Amino acid sequence: MFIPWLTILAAHGYNVHALSIRGHGHSWTPGFLRMAFLTTAYALATDIRAGIAHLETRFCARGEVVLAGHSAGGGLVQIVCDQELARVQALALLAGTPSFGADHVYRAWWTLDPLFLPRMFLRDWLHPRSPLSSSELVKAAFFCPSFPIDWYNVARVCRSTASTARVRYEAVCVGGGAGSVSEDGFDGEDGGGSSHRPQVTEIVDINLPRLRQAWAASQLLQFASTEQTLYLETMVASKFTVRAPCSSANIGPGFDVIGLALSMYLELKVTVDPSETTSLPLNCRITYEGQGAPDVPLDPEVNLITKVALYVLRCHGQRVFPKNTHVHVINPIPLGRGLGSSGSAVVSGVVLANEAGKLGLSKARILDYCLMVERHPDNIAATLYGGFVGTYLNELKPADVARLEIPVSEVLSNTGGVDTGLNPPEPPFNIGHFHKFKWAPEIRCIVVIPDFEVATAKAREVLPTSYTRSDIVFNLQRVALLPTALGESPPDPEFIYLSMQDKMHQPYRKTLIPGLTEILQSLSPKSHPGLLGTCLSGAGPTIMTLATDNFEGIANHLITEFKKEGITCAWKLLDPAQDGTTVIYDA
Repeated sequence: MFIPWLTILAAHGYNVHALSIRGHGHSWTPGFLRMAFLTTAYALATDIRAGIAHLETRFCARGEVVLAGHSAGGGLVQIVCDQELARVQALALLAGTPSFGADHVYRAWWTLDPLFLPRMFLRDWLHPRSPLSSSELVKAAFFCPSFPIDWYNVARVCRSTASTARVRYEAVCVGGGAGSVSEDGFDGEDGGGSSHRPQVTEIVDINLPRLRQAWAASQLLQFASTEQTLYLETMVASKFTVRAPCSSANIGPGFDVIGLALSMYLELKVTVDPSETTSLPLNCRITYEGQGAPDVPLDPEVNLITKVALYVLRCHGQRVFPKNTHVHVINPIPLGRGLGSSGSAVVSGVVLANEAGKLGLSKARILDYCLMVERHPDNIAATLYGGFVGTYLNELKPADVARLEIPVSEVLSNTGGVDTGLNPPEPPFNIGHFHKFKWAPEIRCIVVIPDFEVATAKAREVLPTSYTRSDIVFNLQRVALLPTALGESPPDPEFIYLSMQDKMHQPYRKTLIPGLTEILQSLSPKSHPGLLGTCLSGAGPTIMTLATDNFEGIANHLITEFKKEGITCAWKLLDPAQDGTTVIYDA
């Protein structure tokens, strides 16, 4: 049964893996007595922990690990959560039959199949014994006290609370129609993927259990028989905050390659209240405070954040936001200054859609949607994943380029109501890739922000269409060393300073930023102790300087140099934002 779920999760962009632990499959198969009476549930859970550690080592750069546990494996994962053996963000129970555990296992199977006992006897002879061979082991391992997951326990908890909310039941077939699912969960030649569509069968009122907080955090508990899954979705109001850091790209010689997330955050304060009716356009109201407030549009189909969110929602068949969605934007990031303000808005928009629409997208799939809208992986990956990153975009096939390499104006729907922009093109999988580099903890970032904007498109127009071989080699030599230079502790000022030189974009953008050449040449570790290196942040005009000390002195020097050109500036001292974009739910 777990194979179809692996297929479905993989199709939605998750990195999914199935572990074979002791007593199962081709792994070590101890004797029955040892397995049933001498092997503890905790021991089996540590097997899973070891598997997770291995997967994190191999795949952590591609996003979080999703582990699909079949049968008793699902119960063991609960113990992994309860004992905090691994960092678990959410637990979804798939194919967990109600009242399925201990001797109920055999009674339930007997009801479904009177020939169950002889089948089990033959299976034990023909197949290595598994943890399910012992009802005692199942009783100890399948359910953890912290996770009362069988339906009767949940119902009992429901009746013990006074608050009532609305719950929606959705029956979902794994393969074809209900009752026609084959033994392995597939129906027909298409593998059942095309028919995996939720269908609402009943809406009732029910008292919520103590799992309200998990539900409010979109960590849905799912109960299922072998033919259908029961989704429980709370209809109470939920509140959450999306925090997306700004970013600096094109660091030194890393033009369109290297990005750094910085500790200045775009915040979305979101409230979704589906229990109330609304007359809001597209069910969404936007309020805004911060940089550029007088000029930022508050129409959900014009504002970049909500426009991106609508694109993602419509890719998943949702024409509008959930009822009564209020998005309050708090933006301290200056617009058009080379600090990745549009990248932060795009990432926030995709995450907003994922949370409000309960889409369940993996972080890797969120990256695809972001890069579909803004194809600057150095900004996007840094903002989404955090830290100091190297990135690249995959080369797409000609057919993909014709259909999917689409300008922003074509990906995102124009204004016009709920019937525009429907069925937009979904991004292909794995559009871009990234790797997180080490960052020496002593290094901080001084950003000096001139009081004028430089449009990214205009900054690209001044770049040449071709470069000399010597200039290309110059940058390649330095970009190969820069990640190592910035990751070593203690930092080597001369090594970093020389590694941050560039001939690909900074010399050509001096016409857009008065005094740029003189400013870059006026700073060095010798002239300003504590300084490590200086570069244009993104397309500019912001200047970013890396330093370990003398922060105010370095900033004042840059401000003075700009003042000679008649330009006023502000400055901030920032740190790398290692956590990237986060979502925090109100209790």
